[in-house]
Amino acid sequence: MTEDQERETARVRAIFDRLARSYDLAMGLAEWPLLGRRARRRVARRARGATVELACGTGLNLRHYPREVDLVGLELSPAMLARANARTRALPPGRGPERVALAEGDAAQPALPDHRFDSAVVTLAFCTFPDPDRVASELRRLLRPGASLEGLEHVRSPSPWVAWVQDRLTPMAVRRGADWLNRDTLALLRRHGFAVTVHHRRWWGTVVEYSARTPAPPAEDG
Repeated sequence: MTEDQERETARVRAIFDRLARSYDLAMGLAEWPLLGRRARRRVARRARGATVELACGTGLNLRHYPREVDLVGLELSPAMLARANARTRALPPGRGPERVALAEGDAAQPALPDHRFDSAVVTLAFCTFPDPDRVASELRRLLRPGASLEGLEHVRSPSPWVAWVQDRLTPMAVRRGADWLNRDTLALLRRHGFAVTVHHRRWWGTVVEYSARTPAPPAEDG
């Protein structure tokens, strides 16, 4: 990681430490009109087996995971992670995954073993990663062949005039909230070898719910 990326990572951590207290309220107001009422639930319910969630935030996805999922969550911001841990302890009986391990960690440098996971979940986080290419590469390392990344993101619109507006707003959004409005996350994942399926698009294509699968293992001869 370069010095510039280290500085940006520290800046992103500080931003989300500051936002942690109001994050759930802000997302609650924005999610239904912008993302769709059941988007998080659909994404988390597609997780299977050993699952890693990068940038798990305050744990808003936790209650939607199937019980049988074995979840590892990483979060850069200690303040956000504290709220995620509190949410884990407050889950009603029978809700969310039976096994949860949350830890502070950088999605670009996850201290986790190779090909450990059957699925990964990333929601509304690729837009904030200082080095999204590195994160995509790490996901390829963490996921087993044929495993899936389940995601929800706001991305660069395919509409030229909407993308033009995003380009003009992005510098301010990055300064204030480390939020890249115009990242083409799906193209980035395809460059890293993921086969991407889009399930839902909203708001001129600026919000996408998707699955991205790693290449399956080669078939055995005979």
